[in-house]
Amino acid sequence: MPDGKSGGKSVGIIGCGGIANAHAHGVADLPDVSLVACCDVTTHRAQAYADRYDVPQSFIDPTAMLDATDLDLLIISTWPGAYVDIVPEVVERVPAILCQKPLGRNGDDALKIRDWVAKAPNQPKFMEAFMYRHHPLTLHAIDLAKGGAIGDVYHIRGVFTQGRGSLQNWRRRPELGGGSMQDIGCYALNGAFAMTDARPVSASAVGWINPESGVEERISGLIEFEDGTSAHLESSFETPRWRQVLEVVGTRGSVEVVNPWTPDMDGSGIRVFQEQGQQSSWLTFGAVNRYAPEIAHLLECADTGAEPRVRLDRTVEAMLTIDALITSLKERTTVEIGALPS
Repeated sequence: MPDGKSGGKSVGIIGCGGIANAHAHGVADLPDVSLVACCDVTTHRAQAYADRYDVPQSFIDPTAMLDATDLDLLIISTWPGAYVDIVPEVVERVPAILCQKPLGRNGDDALKIRDWVAKAPNQPKFMEAFMYRHHPLTLHAIDLAKGGAIGDVYHIRGVFTQGRGSLQNWRRRPELGGGSMQDIGCYALNGAFAMTDARPVSASAVGWINPESGVEERISGLIEFEDGTSAHLESSFETPRWRQVLEVVGTRGSVEVVNPWTPDMDGSGIRVFQEQGQQSSWLTFGAVNRYAPEIAHLLECADTGAEPRVRLDRTVEAMLTIDALITSLKERTTVEIGALPS
């Protein structure tokens, strides 16, 4: 069985499409971690990926890959609709799983995954892949918001919009878990969840479901949390350019993150406004491969037993919130969000 670099950690990946390339570069940036196996339902895609990144073994069956390797971390980067088939097959076989967002097609998928992880005898560390959460810029923004620098947080605004893609892409196919909120709005929602530990209790939304694709291609929603905090979110496939916003408002100031979802882009930073004359400060951070610290963090959690930054329970709450937003859009009413089952 292939080992990691110099006897380090071994990583395998299921799904060799576009985002898998970013994960390969993330692994390559970690000195003691190796990508030792890849798997895809399409033979030529798996082999092409293996050739591109010098991966020793390629497979078309996840079980065969796990039988032939001894992985420290498995990355799942298929379309979201496949997670309910893949996760129960692999969850007892590896100590850590990094799964691409969103966590399935809907809240029901996410609840099933949570249950499988909870019942796995090996107690794997499972984390949804939001790479921006592990960038120094994001970590500092969270520290500012939660550490009292702007007082008590009472409102969060998150935006992620972009142009429309192909109807054949999973992002515009509801049966595969598509939709603007599932694909890009989930970043804005995750950003809001990062800034408060409170549970979401209700959601309301307006927007547009494209009859051609069957998914919400633009949506604007309001979420209320149990402690009274609110979050306004916007996502869309209808804008000619990317728009990214993360703003956190507190009783003594605010934090604005520029390029929150792609913090390694030029011009990224944090603008902090505080009550003393509303003076602002501008904080910048160096370029960091967002995917490398994400992988390193989950490997460390598997070693130490620590809880991942992106907790599975919060991921499931977010998926139930997305369900509530879409239901509200369809039914033109506020939708309550129940607590997670124990």
